[in-house]
Amino acid sequence: MPKGTEFLMIGTNMITQSSFGDITEEFIRVRKERKLHSRAIFPDLPYNREFMQRDKEELRQTRLLPSDKFIPRKLTYIVGDVIADIAHIETEPFATVIQSAASAYDEKQKFELLWEMAKKTEEIASK
Repeated sequence: MPKGTEFLMIGTNMITQSSFGDITEEFIRVRKERKLHSRAIFPDLPYNREFMQRDKEELRQTRLLPSDKFIPRKLTYIVGDVIADIAHIETEPFATVIQSAASAYDEKQKFELLWEMAKKTEEIASK
């Protein structure tokens, strides 16, 4: 990944932590070594609030959406021109990877809209 590449995540931390814990930790370690930042949008649930407490040390910013309106059934990564969807609740979990500049552009637009709507870390910490 080129320097300055940003990882965007929409979904829930529980997906990767419960299914891919060791891989997730390795991914975070490598991302930190390469100084690649990420932004994440998760539902406002206790385990995601706990997860966001490590944001600074893991080079991440996390925002939360109301869990009564946003309960994702997959985790989506958007990186450069690549979109990766991980469906964890299926009988047979699977991932789909799409490399398309147009699709990634559209997904980034959706991410930015949700990012603006989501609660900021500072707003959550004050509650």
